[in-house]
Amino acid sequence: MRYLVARPLPDELLGSVWVRTVRHSGLPVRAVARAVTGRKWAPGFFQVAHLTDLAPLLEMEPMALLWKHTVFPYATAFFERPVYEAALGAALATGAGAIGMGAVTQSASDLVRFKRFCTTCAREEVRRWGESYWHRAHNLPGVLACEKHGTVLHETDQRTAGLKNWDVRLPHEAAGNRMLKQPLGSFDRELARRSLAMLNREFGEQVSRDATWYRTELLNRGLLTPTRQVNSEKLVRWVQSEMGGSGQRYGLREQDLPLGWLALMVRPRSGHPFIPLKHLIFETALALQVPRASPLLDHVPSGPSGRPTVELDRQYAIAVTKVVDGYVKRGERVRIQDALTEAGCWSAFRHSRTNFPRVADAVVRLRASGISLRPAPQTSPKTPPPLHSKPDG
Repeated sequence: MRYLVARPLPDELLGSVWVRTVRHSGLPVRAVARAVTGRKWAPGFFQVAHLTDLAPLLEMEPMALLWKHTVFPYATAFFERPVYEAALGAALATGAGAIGMGAVTQSASDLVRFKRFCTTCAREEVRRWGESYWHRAHNLPGVLACEKHGTVLHETDQRTAGLKNWDVRLPHEAAGNRMLKQPLGSFDRELARRSLAMLNREFGEQVSRDATWYRTELLNRGLLTPTRQVNSEKLVRWVQSEMGGSGQRYGLREQDLPLGWLALMVRPRSGHPFIPLKHLIFETALALQVPRASPLLDHVPSGPSGRPTVELDRQYAIAVTKVVDGYVKRGERVRIQDALTEAGCWSAFRHSRTNFPRVADAVVRLRASGISLRPAPQTSPKTPPPLHSKPDG
């Protein structure tokens, strides 16, 4: 059986190597996986497991297999060093120690639900190798075109996750639809370039991106005044205008399409980890921004002498309600300052809470709800009104 194991081709996903091996052997995937590794398991399209067992069969070092034939470099590019080291150890482990790798590659696998390929690559590979294969570079979030040929990728009906129907079709046998009908825009090309740079980065080269880094970049491009905070609503509108449309084409999940997470990326000590696609969308918008003479994203308090007005309080309360509705719908818990930051009113509220009675009331209801990470102590049997109801006014 070991002589039937396919050798990885340039930029081939390890999951694609398994597909070709199964085709060559004519056996079910589970039987092949058990025969070549001695373990009862089944690989997946983005799988990163048991590399130490597989590497000798593929005539490669485990680290080379990980770095050149999986999406691990992309998925871990923005990890903090301790988290990255733990992920690297799990990737090179065998048995139970490798169980957590599915969570590491979710930043790619959850956003690329169907296999993608370049028609030109497939034709060239059939002529050269006798068969085509699935590329890493074609199956990354935010990448809509083939870097080599500049052609828009085709998306198939073959799922990247699930083993009930383990599909052994290769790109030259697959049907697919173009991922874009219109020509690629400058944002599309720059996002793809940066995504592939993360995939092909040098081993051990981690990328540090925190709120301080993003704020510095905003200042360098004249988008922000040094003494001002970032207005989250303006930030979202700016990135949306740079994208030229919805982030759905890049694979963003429905709950992330409003781009509310951008506000958390510029808030110090938010404690939120962000997937590579979110970092790269923000980076791309910054890279394409021409330096400005006047700030665009400054948060400026409303009302006379900077005092918030009744109307602003009403608008903020509505915004907070919408944000919380999203967390309720997704079944997620949230800190108060994170919810208010996403709603665009945390900075104003924390400096002058008495001027925002409706927002303050929304905060009380949030603390008493089941989604607050810091619930209020239960001192009364009374049940507060639900937060996800329309504010007065």
